Amino acid sequence: MKKLTFLLTVLVTNFCLARTIEVPEEFQQIQTAIDSSFSGDTVLVAPGVYKELINFNGKNIVLTSHYLFNEDSTTIDSTIIDADRLGTVVTIESGEDSTMQLIGLTIQGGLWDDNSPVGHGVGIKCTNNSSPKISNSVIKDNKGFSTGGVYIKNSKIILQNVSLINNKGTSYGNADCGGIKGNNSDIILINCTIKNSRGDYSGALYLSNTRIHLENIFMTGNSGSEGYGCIWANSNSNIDIVNSKISDNNSYQGIFNINSSTINISNSELLRNKSDEGVASIRLNESEFYMEKSKMVGGDYWTSGFYTTNSKTTI
Repeated sequence: MKKLTFLLTVLVTNFCLARTIEVPEEFQQIQTAIDSSFSGDTVLVAPGVYKELINFNGKNIVLTSHYLFNEDSTTIDSTIIDADRLGTVVTIESGEDSTMQLIGLTIQGGLWDDNSPVGHGVGIKCTNNSSPKISNSVIKDNKGFSTGGVYIKNSKIILQNVSLINNKGTSYGNADCGGIKGNNSDIILINCTIKNSRGDYSGALYLSNTRIHLENIFMTGNSGSEGYGCIWANSNSNIDIVNSKISDNNSYQGIFNINSSTINISNSELLRNKSDEGVASIRLNESEFYMEKSKMVGGDYWTSGFYTTNSKTTI
């Protein structure tokens, strides 16, 4: 009984000790505030530009702007973490769980170059069985070796009410995508925009052995300079697209390249997407494609339809 009482006392005490750490009132830098936090704490960031790289280092905390309280979208635009072209802006790589959240921030200025050890996801990198939630945020103007916006490997991530804008993969002919790259991961996107992202193989998404759910998504202005405008998927990936709009994307070959994978599209629109070479808009290789209650209308150089090899299509 004494042991039980002691254990309950410790749990209640730890719960009551959860703190809100304010930046820059208590710490000038966000990373210093994170380093000083404990799991369960909140790091509250005032409007401003914070030129730094941050790493959660296994802390299951909430990192948020004042958007959490005022729900004013201008707060997102004015609370900025800027890597100043020095590497990955946000790193989540220590098995952080689903209580780790990033809310109401702009993530920008990440850069990979020949002098940087960072290769992937210079906006946000999420690896090593981490499972964070990113919400009500903007990820923009990042340039990575193979991925510009978000890189997820062996992890789970939720992005909700997030805009990914003008992110680029820049590996001189070998960049997988500009927007989001998933490798052996589970990804959920809800109410998100992927816009003006550019890579070589795909503009928006590059997936390998990854399950992704896309709901109320708007993809536009994305381009694959040597491949596909929106999605390149392989190695048993599974893609669900629901209530979404994919329009005005441009590529060398088409909008989807699906290899040994499955894609389901429902209640969605695929409009005015263009292929420079005028080839089939959707390429399937040993894959399955299902579409219902959706509309597909081509662009100026679109050859509507499919190029399939050992695949199944149901429309």
